[in-house]
Amino acid sequence: MCSSDLRVCRVGDINGRARILVIGDGRAAALAASLQPLAAREHAQMYVTARHGCRNNTAYDNTDNARTAACREWRGNALSVIPQVQPDVIVLSFVERNPRSGVATDAEWERGLRGFVRELSNLAGDVPVVDVGGWPSRKTSPVECLDRKSTRLNSSH
Repeated sequence: MCSSDLRVCRVGDINGRARILVIGDGRAAALAASLQPLAAREHAQMYVTARHGCRNNTAYDNTDNARTAACREWRGNALSVIPQVQPDVIVLSFVERNPRSGVATDAEWERGLRGFVRELSNLAGDVPVVDVGGWPSRKTSPVECLDRKSTRLNSSH
C-alpha cells in the first residue's frame, strides 16, 4: 500500500515485527524491489521512500532551482517517516560522491553528507544504518549479499 502524500510504500510482511526503512534516490527503489522477497521471508515490514535524482546529502541543496527544492522537500518528508515507522534498520542509497553531480569539491560533499547524517541521527538515534553505496557487483544480487553477510532480522525479536 502506498501513501501519496509522503510517497511511502509498505511491502513485505505487513504484520511483521521487524521494520526496515529504505531511503534514497532511484536506486533505493530498485534495491527495495530486490529486498522484498527477503523482507517477506524474514517476516519484516519494509517501508520505502525514494525519489529519482534526490540524494541523501545536503550539499545538493546549494542550487536554487525547482528540482533542488523538490528534493529538499522530499528528503524532509522521507526523514519525517522515521519516528512513525520506528525502523529496526535504515537502508540508504546514493551517499557516494558523483563527480558529475554539481558538487565542486570533496570538502563540500563531506559537509553535505555530515549535514544529512546530522538530520538522520536526530531522528533515528541508535538505529543501525546500512549504506548501499553504488551498485552491488553483478555477480551477486543484493539479496544474496545481505543473506550471506547479515544476521536474521528476527533474531532479536
